[in-house]
Amino acid sequence: MRTILQHKVKIMGVINITPNSFSDGNQINTIDLLSRRIQLLQESCDAIDIGAESTAPKNSVVSSEVEWARWEKLFLPLLKKDFFKPDMVLSIDTYRTEIFYKLLKHLREAGIENEIWWNDISGDFDEAAQAAVVLKNVKYVYCLNFAASRTVGSQHLNFKVSDEEFMAKCLEDLLRVYTIVQKKNISDKVIFDPCFGFAKSREQNLKLIDEWESVSTKLNPTWLIGLSKKSFLRPTPETPDDILEHIHSLALAKILKNSPAGEYIFRVHRPEVLKQVEIHLAKS
Repeated sequence: MRTILQHKVKIMGVINITPNSFSDGNQINTIDLLSRRIQLLQESCDAIDIGAESTAPKNSVVSSEVEWARWEKLFLPLLKKDFFKPDMVLSIDTYRTEIFYKLLKHLREAGIENEIWWNDISGDFDEAAQAAVVLKNVKYVYCLNFAASRTVGSQHLNFKVSDEEFMAKCLEDLLRVYTIVQKKNISDKVIFDPCFGFAKSREQNLKLIDEWESVSTKLNPTWLIGLSKKSFLRPTPETPDDILEHIHSLALAKILKNSPAGEYIFRVHRPEVLKQVEIHLAKS
């Protein structure tokens, strides 16, 4: 946990054990590579998010069996009691209920009592999601995805709304779930992700960053922020990676600068981006 301006900020490192993700597809394809990546992120991150299906628009949906086979091949062999630091949060990135609960069972049976987050891009705060938060040492990440149900959450670009209604729709959906969370007194167990890149055009993603203050002043949960550098932050396909990293850190700094005091988790592939965020804010 770090304090930046008036915010408490944590870093979530990302690992994709997929053949086709935007940033690291097919890079983590052996048990040894996954083990080394996890150990590296444990040195600099507060949480590690692992996913086994890419929900990038260009990729096809895979079956539950295919997703589980990836977890089974690469992740399950690492489940030993002392492999993860005791204070390391493990985030399971899946929209499938059966995958989350199966992994949770394996983790607990291996003696791993770390805090577990269900990072669910479906946007469907259904009974399965609400049941997860009552479990010991489990939190749920609600993602702002306009998809109609859990079964079509990965097909998010089919559910974009018009530019005219976009910001109102964002607030409507966020406040609807926020109200449920407040009424059930589970605000400490649910993290909110505006889900940049999901069911949103490039222009809408940028608009949400520009108008973040209008969202963050209406509700004040713990926010999880992940900005896709390749899907909407890159101005042109030719933009060099170093310039893109600069744009990425500027956008994160802008979100913090335009927010009331709160708790933020930055979901990133390169944890060192936080240093650049602090530099930008110190200059502003």
